[in-house]
Amino acid sequence: MLSRYDFKASDIIKIFYHYEGKYPTYAMQGSYSTSEYFSLASNMYGLSKFQEIKLIAKLKADKIIYQQKYCAGDNYKRSIFWLDTKEIMNQLDIYPIIKRNVNISNRLTSVSLEEDLDMFSEKSATLKNATYALSISLSDKNDRHFTINNTGKMTYTPRGRMTVLNDDENKWSSSNKFRSEIKIGKGLRKIYSNQSIKISEKDIEYLTNKLKGKYTFLGKISKVSGADIRTWYNGDNYARSNTESLGNSCMRHTSCSDYFDIYTKNSDKVQMIIATDDDNLLIGRAILWITDSHGLFCDRIYGNSVTIEAIKTYAKSIGAYVKKEQSYSNAEIVSTTGELIEDEITITLTKGGFDYYPYMDTLKYADDINNKDEIILNSSCGNYELESTDGGPNDSVTLENGDRVREENARYIDRFDEYVHEDDAVYSDYSSEYIMYNRAIEIDNGNDYVWDDNEDFVFVEDKNCYYHTDYVQYSDYSGEWIHDDDVVECVIHGTIHGDNMQVIKVGDKEFRCHDDVTINDLLDEELITEEDYAEYEN
Repeated sequence: MLSRYDFKASDIIKIFYHYEGKYPTYAMQGSYSTSEYFSLASNMYGLSKFQEIKLIAKLKADKIIYQQKYCAGDNYKRSIFWLDTKEIMNQLDIYPIIKRNVNISNRLTSVSLEEDLDMFSEKSATLKNATYALSISLSDKNDRHFTINNTGKMTYTPRGRMTVLNDDENKWSSSNKFRSEIKIGKGLRKIYSNQSIKISEKDIEYLTNKLKGKYTFLGKISKVSGADIRTWYNGDNYARSNTESLGNSCMRHTSCSDYFDIYTKNSDKVQMIIATDDDNLLIGRAILWITDSHGLFCDRIYGNSVTIEAIKTYAKSIGAYVKKEQSYSNAEIVSTTGELIEDEITITLTKGGFDYYPYMDTLKYADDINNKDEIILNSSCGNYELESTDGGPNDSVTLENGDRVREENARYIDRFDEYVHEDDAVYSDYSSEYIMYNRAIEIDNGNDYVWDDNEDFVFVEDKNCYYHTDYVQYSDYSGEWIHDDDVVECVIHGTIHGDNMQVIKVGDKEFRCHDDVTINDLLDEELITEEDYAEYEN
């Protein structure tokens, strides 16, 4: 039984007592995942197999437990039991503890959509509570597996259809045989029907517009060439947010402006596809080559996932091949008809012998770069590999995944004694070292990084960031870390957040207190006298 929730030991005891009328044989403490049900039934309560079957029958009759079947990439059908936390709350008045590691086979939404709803629901307390109360774990008797794909379409698995996962069992199958498209607004109504707090049509409209804004491409796509390529490489012309790989591009710096002659002086063979926003700032780009071997080829696209899909669609509309994966390493390309091509791509440029060269993603190999009248590039091999970020070819190193790249494009991870690609590492000023991007956490409002297991930093929820323990205090009353700038001492509960503070005036005295504190609490704690209390009441 897999869900978004854990139950406290005391609540597990209540559930078993309600159905079995008995207490556990051994002491229970802490919290338990609903997936631990069978081990609890046999080990803590000593139920026989027959007694377990009878108990499952009772739970099924009350619709508290369901059996769900699903199929993975090997087509082998599996079965799981899960607890319906919504029914447990409604029928038994028992409330679980939220958690995040929900099994993908029975999720209501994808992790990304769940995070979007959590973020956008901050608009109002009602919407926030409704989002928190969503029954994230569902059986195949329900519509489920809602997500929004890179084209901005919401898809889901309708009730009654089999849950089908990919071979690695970490994604839902995208096959239309098992999933359907649905309008975002209609999908949200289905999602929010899985909890008891009603939200308004205005809330649905608000969330719909927020999601469409994030997942719908609203920019303008065009082609440029010559000196304009140099202009649009410059990071000063980039949009400031939500550009993902574009904002991390190593060629965005002003110091790289001399590296682009190979593009600007070969405008008969090289163009750039650009995507701009309403403010005419760059949100995506890709080099467009007129190759000898394959005609138009759209090289790696930089931008967020929505912009990448929009540029891919544009490139295909003008007859260009596109990369299968938008990365520095994969050279496979896809035709306008969807055919996967692994051939070598070649191009002959009529001007070469430049002093500097940019970092190049796919057509980066050449046998000679010094001939001023011709330079032949290809996607597979050569004496020179143009992957430098400082304007010239450098020595190569072997990455931890076995790939060879120029040393300038690698970062050494001292902790593991290995190199990773520069896209996969960030520099930590705090630790004075490079750390792996997928193991990094942002600290100090995103201004630096540390390893995710660094015990000197804790997460401050209201600032949505990690801070050093020297600058935070823990509130035993609210159970959270609070930044020093926001700490206030409550006369009763100790450390609290300043946003939750009130001042109670009794005569000439003032008491800084949590919002929950009343005049009666001050009296109970003997912070005021009966005479003070009487004077306050009058």
